[in-house]
Amino acid sequence: MGYRIRSAWLAFGAGATLAACGGGRPDYSALSTPPEVSFVTPPPTYTASVTLPIGIAARNPTGVRAVYALTGSQRFAAKQQGDGTWVATVQLPVIGKNTVTVWAEDMASPMPNSGQGMDPPYQLVQDVVYDPTPPSVSYDASFPSYSDERTLELEIDLNGVAKVPAAYVAGPKVGVQPGGDFYKAWSRLSGGADMTASELETMNASNIPVLRFVVPYNRNTDSPVQTPTFVAHVSCPPPCPVYPDATGELLPSATPDDQRALFDLPLATETIPALASLLGPADVSISLTVADAAGNAVTVPGFNFKFHAIGPPLALVEDTQYPAAAKPESTFVYHLADNTYGVMWTLGAQFGSNVVRLIRYFITNPTPEPVAVQLDYAQDARGSWQAVETWNRFSAGEPTGRNADGNYYLNVPSSSVAFTMDGFTFHNPTYWEVPYGTMTGTLSQGEYGPHPCGSPSGGYILHRMGDRTNKYVCSADFAVNLFTTTPETAAFSTSDVAIRPYRISPELQGQERDPDLDPSGRWFLVPPAAGAVPGTLVVYLARPVLAQRTRPLQWNAAVSSPPANIAVNHYQDWDYEFWWGYYQPASYLYPGYDTYILMRMGAYLTAAQENLYGTLLATTQAYMGTNLLGEPAPRLSVDLAREPLATH
Repeated sequence: MGYRIRSAWLAFGAGATLAACGGGRPDYSALSTPPEVSFVTPPPTYTASVTLPIGIAARNPTGVRAVYALTGSQRFAAKQQGDGTWVATVQLPVIGKNTVTVWAEDMASPMPNSGQGMDPPYQLVQDVVYDPTPPSVSYDASFPSYSDERTLELEIDLNGVAKVPAAYVAGPKVGVQPGGDFYKAWSRLSGGADMTASELETMNASNIPVLRFVVPYNRNTDSPVQTPTFVAHVSCPPPCPVYPDATGELLPSATPDDQRALFDLPLATETIPALASLLGPADVSISLTVADAAGNAVTVPGFNFKFHAIGPPLALVEDTQYPAAAKPESTFVYHLADNTYGVMWTLGAQFGSNVVRLIRYFITNPTPEPVAVQLDYAQDARGSWQAVETWNRFSAGEPTGRNADGNYYLNVPSSSVAFTMDGFTFHNPTYWEVPYGTMTGTLSQGEYGPHPCGSPSGGYILHRMGDRTNKYVCSADFAVNLFTTTPETAAFSTSDVAIRPYRISPELQGQERDPDLDPSGRWFLVPPAAGAVPGTLVVYLARPVLAQRTRPLQWNAAVSSPPANIAVNHYQDWDYEFWWGYYQPASYLYPGYDTYILMRMGAYLTAAQENLYGTLLATTQAYMGTNLLGEPAPRLSVDLAREPLATH
């Protein structure tokens, strides 16, 4: 008995000492120990409500007189519930961190034992952040997430052929303004199954567009932001179907930021599957729901963008060895010196499709799917293809331009030879009765009537070869210089340029065959890569065999009149027969007539080159199964100004 009395005294003394110190644990006497308290349910660390009910359990052998909760300087008395627990409804005095203190008092009299200021389990302290403000979210257009793939190029090897597997050369990454456009090659819509914010924000090997969203966050006053969720609505004009909305969570950014919570939304087929089946420009509308740990939530719609799934890039390279290959269907095997130049204007079995090939290109596709391509050529108004030739003039004063006259007896009309040209009969030599204007005469080799130039001093008598209306004209009327030796250089044949594509047939040891087409017949298909070998389309630029010429090509053309022309081994062309007064007055050679020797004016071809102008254009579009997908994209453009393309 004495032992218990002494223990009680000792316990009271210890309790008084701790109380005087303002904390600690009392002795464990039922007479001096305050009630133990615990939370029925732990108060939330974060709340959006200024009023916070707190459930408290209080236990003491002598009973519990009261339970209190303190926030700031205000104490709130708890009310006992039917199940014996207590509920204190407190007001949180400040936005941000609030300290809630809970204790109880027992039934001791006259002074109850209080747990205030003691350690648990007699007093409990809990910090609660009061955050009544919903989070806000905005789009960060300055975040440089991706490179516009309208300018995307393929990496090529030393021969200009696309590398397999495909590797790309992209421009600098940029941000996209709200309402702006994203352009992605169809072959690069997927970011892969293991997309991470860290990879997307650094290497981003697939160049996936990333929408960066920002939630302002103050650690001292704001409750933590939960990962936002998104709803993406995709629509495009018919024939696009109605796409189901895509939903999911944003990716928390790997970029640290003390003032903001950052999140990423990659625009890839993994997050928005509808992107894989677009048939045109698509409107992408994003709605975000952002919540915080306090229970605040906000849904923000209206993050709108335009998405373009465009045709993949292809590699194009010119076959610089094509001229040296000297293929008979090409322009590079024909020459002036051996009389083969004119063959290029003559239909022949070597000219398939009746065209002469000018340039060869290879278009290569490194992807596992075929790529549809449309080829076009922007023609040059001067003539995209030109045969520029130099023709030297035959001068009447040179042996090469004069018909030999050694067998003519100019004073013996019977030696004159008659010939027919353009429906008219001429004589060489010709005897023109004087005075001019005399309309009749007895000499069958004679000409009668007025001088075409009025008189011999007015000019030379001409016949324009090919003129079946006028037998004679005057040189002065046509500004003809019959004695010039100045070469004439001009484009004597021009045409548009045609495009001729072929596929390389592996089953036929690389022979060229007509390319595969899409069902519309308007798109050529560049085959997919096979193993490490890219799919290849061969493209020729060509001109028609029957391109119009303004001057014919005649090899050693026979003269119309009997005397032989001595300018041989040339392409020749005669413009005029003309009559040169061999002697005047008429009384000297044959009385009553002026005597004329017929001569010929013309040119012979000494040099030729071909020039090529214009622009080769290629537009691509994605192709899968039997369908064109996405949008067409201009991918290749080659400006040509070859002077010369070939010389002959």
